[in-house]
Amino acid sequence: MYRDLWKYDSTFTFLCAPNDTHNCLLNAYVRSGVITRIGPTMRYGEATDLYGNASSHRWDPRICQKGLALTRRFYGDRRLRHCMVRAGYKKWVEAGFPRGADGRPPAEYFNRARDEWVRATHDEAAAIVAAALDNIARTYTGEDGAKRLAAQGYVPETIAAAKGVGTQVLKFRGGMPLLGVTRVFGMYRMANSMALLDAKIRGVGPDQAMGGRGFDNYSWHTDLPPGTPW
Repeated sequence: MYRDLWKYDSTFTFLCAPNDTHNCLLNAYVRSGVITRIGPTMRYGEATDLYGNASSHRWDPRICQKGLALTRRFYGDRRLRHCMVRAGYKKWVEAGFPRGADGRPPAEYFNRARDEWVRATHDEAAAIVAAALDNIARTYTGEDGAKRLAAQGYVPETIAAAKGVGTQVLKFRGGMPLLGVTRVFGMYRMANSMALLDAKIRGVGPDQAMGGRGFDNYSWHTDLPPGTPW
């Protein structure tokens, strides 16, 4: 029975990024359709970037207690398996994005940390996100948008940098669950894709359309290992 505990039907490699930025490449061992244990890949010495730069095997093994216990998250009863949205934010969207003269939404819709969460389907969540991005970009496009930013206290240099483009006020930064590969690639691609929205709002071509802004504090206080190639 002791030896049988380690048997598995298949294995696959995945990136572990539970809530930090170490991004360890781990192996998952599957038995009867269930991940029974997790271990290191021991192949960091084979990783290279586009220019052939490589790290060394001295980074192996890379796995911590969080990674070893990740199966508890996979199958835990506290894991979210559906979309959630704050109740007040959902009401703000359904009310048609009401705003004051300076562009600020009414405070009652934004009771963060005090508001309750409600479940939404993936289609509902996608519709909410799309509608919000469209509304925010339109609100801060053009001269009227610049006036709203000024009324909110933004300095003239910041307003001028937006160039009257509403998508330029959209800031994209992954929270802790998104600070893995999503941080390195996905959020910047999302920000750049807002140029499609700008093209629709202002009616400009690809040579003039502008995307959003990508914010990344981990470039400044990174805890990524210096030997890992990106």
